[in-house]
Amino acid sequence: MNSFASLSRIDDCSVAMDGGSLGIALSDETGTISHFMLNRSLAAVGGPTFNQVSDADGPLNEVAQVSLLAALTIILARTDPSSPCFDLLNEFAGNLGGPSNA
Repeated sequence: MNSFASLSRIDDCSVAMDGGSLGIALSDETGTISHFMLNRSLAAVGGPTFNQVSDADGPLNEVAQVSLLAALTIILARTDPSSPCFDLLNEFAGNLGGPSNA
């Protein structure tokens, strides 16, 4: 089971050229980085993988999604709204059922 409770900082974010998939890199206090992707590719539109959040191990299950949402909520509270990654963090949180802070 994935637990993302130790994640505390946004390190990078990106938008893919597949139609809009989003990527974020989050790290914990020791500097260990975890990468996440929100599938928004044109090829996935209308399919079961559209809006699916994955990490290096594949799609996140419900427990991992809740854990990631909790970490994102804390990271968003610490992130300056003028940061280029702020909106992407909000997209991830909103997709996982969290409130938008925009």
